[in-house]
Amino acid sequence: MCGIVAILGRPSGRSIPSATEISETLRAAVEALSGGQLPEALGEASEHVAHADWLLSGTAGVAALLGQPELRARTIAVLDEFDARIAAIESGMEERVVDGVRLGADELEVASAALIRGKDLAWSLRQDRLRTADAVAALVGRDATPPVVAGYLAVQLALSAIDRLEVRGRDSAGLHLYVWGHDLDLTAGPAAEELARRSTDPLFPSESVRASGNVLSFVYKAAAEIGELGDNTAALREAIERDQLLRAALIHGGQVAVLGHTR
Repeated sequence: MCGIVAILGRPSGRSIPSATEISETLRAAVEALSGGQLPEALGEASEHVAHADWLLSGTAGVAALLGQPELRARTIAVLDEFDARIAAIESGMEERVVDGVRLGADELEVASAALIRGKDLAWSLRQDRLRTADAVAALVGRDATPPVVAGYLAVQLALSAIDRLEVRGRDSAGLHLYVWGHDLDLTAGPAAEELARRSTDPLFPSESVRASGNVLSFVYKAAAEIGELGDNTAALREAIERDQLLRAALIHGGQVAVLGHTR
């Protein structure tokens, strides 16, 4: 059994959302739960959380979290309020009474659907958006430009996919990164020297690099007969994090496509 991953990056056309915009959107979700008819209030709150989830998605969302250190804590604080209010409403719905109002069968069904959507979206914010940004920050740091964030986000998405696919087999895993559009000088200087050092082995071992025209091809591999799920991606992540040639290519405007496998 094996799993295959492909991530094709493209420049983002979205502007980076501000901490104020994201926080106010989540605050509106909490306030929506404080009044009004329950089904409508839950539906409105879910829409606000969905918008916050979109704001924090993709390169723009990750760049917002990396570039505005206070945003993560503010997001978690408001999500804690939202989750507490949702839990209180859910408890009342079990008795079909919320804030002293008894719900009819139709109201209960609509409210339950909206509540589940709100809970799912809040979970996505915590477990997908915030965790992805933290993982990208571990690879690149918190002061990276959006193009660099985009490159490492593609890498993180591939690593995350391999983590999920390892149940199909964890004997080995690997990533192959293609980086183009950079303005590194591959004919002289430090980049050329590093390329030459890592291009000689015909077996193409882990951390080898090849150049075809202006396209750089990086490979990272991990294999172990014994170990636990996650060990291979941890080894891949460590190799990518310390690769200064890859970092330089991305800083100099490179775009990334990623192929990955586990077996």
